[in-house]
Amino acid sequence: GVTIPIFSAVRLIKGGANDGKLALADSDAINEDNFLGITINSSIAPGGSGPVVYGGKVANAVQGQGLDSNTIIYMSTTPGVITTTEPDFLTQAVFEIGFTKGDDLYLRPRLRSAFGG
Repeated sequence: GVTIPIFSAVRLIKGGANDGKLALADSDAINEDNFLGITINSSIAPGGSGPVVYGGKVANAVQGQGLDSNTIIYMSTTPGVITTTEPDFLTQAVFEIGFTKGDDLYLRPRLRSAFGG
């Protein structure tokens, strides 16, 4: 397993030996099941557990994450990373996670565009 850092985009694994376990999410997978939420409070060690938020306000999530305030946040093509850069809709899903306001992240997940617009 791998440690999942704080403020990472995560998904649930479906099927196989790891069914029901968390994994890092990214926009290369083209379906709405690719996003469960954002890890908060601390990193999650392999085999461990921790809180994941799917909707609402995540206080102080912007500081130290390289995110601009007052902008839309997307799931990145890099597993687990959230970004202000919109993925290329011709090659990846465009999954909007939410938006920033001040130092806070407001989660409002939605698949805006599946592969190819």
